[in-house]
Amino acid sequence: MTEYLKTVGSDQRAVRAVCRHMHGLLTGLAGAKAWRRTLSDSAAIEHEGSNILNYAYAKAGWSDIERYWDADDDNFG
Repeated sequence: MTEYLKTVGSDQRAVRAVCRHMHGLLTGLAGAKAWRRTLSDSAAIEHEGSNILNYAYAKAGWSDIERYWDADDDNFG
């Protein structure tokens, strides 16, 4: 989705429209409230632009998820 957001550029309305559909992504997980709050924050959208999903992921405490990913196995482990 971050790659798609790069195509919409700096149009904050378009970024917000995409983010609206991403709110439920972390439902039930630790950090979900911070994720939703960040994706709804006008100032964060204005400041981060197309990088808003990565920023929200970090605010939710999930920025280090890549260390759990095994690219060869396609599984978390």
